Amino acid sequence: MPTVEGDRCPLRFIGPFEILERIGEVAYRLALPPQVSEVHDVFHICMLRKYEPDPSHVLDWTELEVDEDASYEERPVIVLDTRDQVLSVKLLGIGILRSSKTLCFRAVLARVALIALERWPSICKTTREQIILLRLKQHWYNPPSISHWTPPKFPDSNSSTHCNWPEITCTNDSVTGLSLPNKTIAVTIPQFICDLKNLTVIDFQYNYIPGPFPTVLYNCSKLKHLDLSLNFFIGRIPGDVDRLSTRLRVLNLNGNNFTGDIPLAIGRFHELRVLRLFQNELNGSFPPEIGNLSNLEMLELSDNAFLLMAIPSSFTQLRKLKQLWIKDSSLIGEIPVTIGNLTELEELDLSNNKLTGTIPSALKMQIIDLSQNNLNETIPADFGKLTMLSVLALFENQLSGEIPETISRLPSLRDVKLFNNNLSGTLPPDFGRYSKLRGFRNTLEPFHWQVARALVC
Repeated sequence: MPTVEGDRCPLRFIGPFEILERIGEVAYRLALPPQVSEVHDVFHICMLRKYEPDPSHVLDWTELEVDEDASYEERPVIVLDTRDQVLSVKLLGIGILRSSKTLCFRAVLARVALIALERWPSICKTTREQIILLRLKQHWYNPPSISHWTPPKFPDSNSSTHCNWPEITCTNDSVTGLSLPNKTIAVTIPQFICDLKNLTVIDFQYNYIPGPFPTVLYNCSKLKHLDLSLNFFIGRIPGDVDRLSTRLRVLNLNGNNFTGDIPLAIGRFHELRVLRLFQNELNGSFPPEIGNLSNLEMLELSDNAFLLMAIPSSFTQLRKLKQLWIKDSSLIGEIPVTIGNLTELEELDLSNNKLTGTIPSALKMQIIDLSQNNLNETIPADFGKLTMLSVLALFENQLSGEIPETISRLPSLRDVKLFNNNLSGTLPPDFGRYSKLRGFRNTLEPFHWQVARALVC
């Protein structure tokens, strides 16, 4: 392992150290003593030399001393190079720096690296984070989609600075976001990802990441946005999932193969705005504690094989909720009357379940889909007050009575589906006159004729 001596930086080596394992094609993990524990234990082969029992060219690390000022006064201003043969302070225990006075290359070992980290944290932080990203790339077997993740080739070039990589978001020169959707990643998420200490956004949607829920992300203490949708995760959502960051605002796990219950711990993310768990294999129950998520704006549980259960009344406490989707999820019982208390609710989709009873009044909705249930009685006249309503789907229920005339005058209405009910009477003549109606489906022939006439006129 190399060290320095004098102003001309001749390379000398300390050791010997035992090789523990081979890492990839060109690196080895060494058994380093505690005195140099701050040096990463993986070294590129070009930084190693085969041990020959000749003390004339071996410098014992126990006798290595570096002054407090690291024996030179120049202040480093930029990482000069991080080529493959010199990966950085973090990976190899060395860094190549350019001083403010000269361009002399200096190999900084152990103590010097610690001094640099203490005195110039912004430089070392940038180098450290880039190395973590390059390790991620290597861990994922160098997918072609991020082949541009490479160290800069020239000292003063910013073209390859990791903060300029399109998948990386930086704030104050520190990595805060990883956005890697559809990058053909097919390997697990490594624990060292949370060495990016300021990470707030992880978006790994639409990949092939396998295995159970990645509990390694519990160590990302500043995480606010986690999107693992459309991958190959399996098993249960952990009962201690609330060990994720308490700052979490978005949790998207849709399109995976999670099974079992939604754990009670989900209800402890008090900052959560978005919870998307649809299109999984969840076959247990979902907890009423979801109603404790007072800041929740989007709740999507659709397309799961839940046990037969009613909509918890606690869900109507979600006063900031804008979107509620629980279609095709084995719901039974009645829709809570208090759902009308959700004054911010814009989209309601409870279709293809086994709901019974009457349709409650709504206040602000733009999309209502209650189709393919067993709802009865009449269409609420209050629906005629929903001036923002664009989609009304009530087909395949047991609804009776007439269609309220006020619905036909709604200015935003685009699509109406009422077929396969027990509706009677005539179609209100104003359908298609007050809005650009694109579709109207009902099984009664007079209804079809009058809609066509209204659209033509």
